[in-house]
Amino acid sequence: MSVDPRRTGPYITARRRFIARHPNGSPCFMCGRPVDTRLSGNAPEGPSVEHTLPVRDHPHLALEVDLWRLCHRRCNDRQGAEVTNAARRGERPDAGTPSRDW
Repeated sequence: MSVDPRRTGPYITARRRFIARHPNGSPCFMCGRPVDTRLSGNAPEGPSVEHTLPVRDHPHLALEVDLWRLCHRRCNDRQGAEVTNAARRGERPDAGTPSRDW
């Protein structure tokens, strides 16, 4: 199994810089409420990075900051739980969308 790119030094550094570029009170990409960028990333209302393309499907794009959005940790965790729980139920979030023209 390969290393999760979000656990690497370059990713952690890029994440810190990305969050620092956003002024305190910037809107959450998911809910629109202000994100307190002064809080720890572990705090529910603290800053987190939403990847517009899931890292589990596109690990090679994990460091593409143009594909990142600022969000609350809580909002990001909630979305992750929905995707994870759907996968455990055997559902796919993109079910019904063909991967290519057959």
